[in-house]
Amino acid sequence: MMEVLALAAVHLTGEIEKPEDLPAQAALKAPALIFPSPTGVALSDAALGACIRRMNEGAPEGGPLPWQDVDGRAATPHGFRRSFRSWVDDTRPEASEAAEKALAHEDENTVRAAYRGSDMLEQRRPLMEAWGKFCTGAALKQGTA
Repeated sequence: MMEVLALAAVHLTGEIEKPEDLPAQAALKAPALIFPSPTGVALSDAALGACIRRMNEGAPEGGPLPWQDVDGRAATPHGFRRSFRSWVDDTRPEASEAAEKALAHEDENTVRAAYRGSDMLEQRRPLMEAWGKFCTGAALKQGTA
């Protein structure tokens, strides 16, 4: 993933970054989108959905889709987020608050939200590393979930 982020950084800044230097660079720069739309704003749900539909176009008639859920339905952008949240609930319920931060969900309790300024980065980092291993099958190869 760090190599993908390094390539994305080249497109954003025109500068080549080594993957190991990205964390330090991120701390120096303002928040930015990793994969912006051509107009520089966040990709919309419709744009991401269209991308998934195009990735599924080469599937054989009646055959399995390359990008599908466990029930064989075409994957959706929101489904990726839902999968992450369900995985956290099933495997790491103690990381619930970090998962909410990772999904950029806002606390509906405005008083509580006003007192919570942390981005929980240090709690999110191992959570996202475990999610990455789960998604790539590395967790299964190592015997963990």
